Amino acid sequence: MDDYRVVADAIAADIEAGRLRPGDRLPPQRRFARQRGIAGST
Repeated sequence: MDDYRVVADAIAADIEAGRLRPGDRLPPQRRFARQRGIAGST
């Protein structure tokens, strides 16, 4: 599966589980990518 799809699915799972709520902010792009071990351009 493509990296971008894995990231999208993980975010969707976090929303469904209540770990991400309306108004929550994601970390800056570089930190977000580094935390997930993906390229910043993903």
